[in-house]
Amino acid sequence: MNFDEQFKSLYDKLKESSGGKYMSITVKEVMLSPEAVIEKYREMSTIEGVMSI
Repeated sequence: MNFDEQFKSLYDKLKESSGGKYMSITVKEVMLSPEAVIEKYREMSTIEGVMSI
């Protein structure tokens, strides 16, 4: 299963870079604690090709 299939229902905004090399995906989710935010970053980091800042 690729990223698109796993998280398509959560997409808020998709944007391709001007050179077409990268895709920016904005996802909105209510987090109830700082620990939940950190856990979400850890979860997303296991998906091949995902970079976060």
